Amino acid sequence: MSTNQKKESENNKSGNALIVFVRYPEAGKVKTRLAEGTSNEIAGSVYKLCAERIFSEISSLKNFNRYIYYSEEKDKEKIIEWTNNNFFYYHQVGDDLGERMFNAFEFVFNQQNRQAIIVGTDIPDLSKEIILGAIYSLNKNNLVIGPSHDGGYYLLGMKKVHSGLFEDIEWSSNTVFSSTVQKANVLNLKIKELQMLRDIDTKNELDNWLLQAGNMELKNKILSLLKKQNLSNL
Repeated sequence: MSTNQKKESENNKSGNALIVFVRYPEAGKVKTRLAEGTSNEIAGSVYKLCAERIFSEISSLKNFNRYIYYSEEKDKEKIIEWTNNNFFYYHQVGDDLGERMFNAFEFVFNQQNRQAIIVGTDIPDLSKEIILGAIYSLNKNNLVIGPSHDGGYYLLGMKKVHSGLFEDIEWSSNTVFSSTVQKANVLNLKIKELQMLRDIDTKNELDNWLLQAGNMELKNKILSLLKKQNLSNL
């Protein structure tokens, strides 16, 4: 029996699954568009800090089965060490983002979970309160979705997997959110839309986020990184 299987067999089944898609924060391999306006090292560090804040937020969530889905199979041990072995760990499988998300949802529903939410690790303002609100919204809705400023979404939740939500989507475009909602409407799904949050893919998006109120602990850490390389006037 694998470590994951042992952990899941021992886990008190809550019926709620939280899927987190993550990359190992290796400089030059994450946030490449942000690196164009800063550096590979800064982009990697910003991603690492955002991801670690999310790990911290969700570590205190009760009644959730938490799943890390990592992008590169070779990084499994580094991912486990980085995240302190607090999750079930699986490799993302699929030819594009939609297929990888569909496969993750399908798997966790096959593990006796009744509701599932998927999130990424590059939304700095994602909080446990938003996640709890999303899972609560599934009591009265078929689908919950959190739009991001760039036209994508930072959270998707459902009570059963719908393959149509992941097909024929132009991933990494500004139409991902609208296309997904359109497909959900065709499927007659009752949708709950969450507050819009900002993800950080470029230096301009990072600067705009830093000017917003709130989340000062993370912002001060990122500002310190930027000032060391003379990349901030804030």
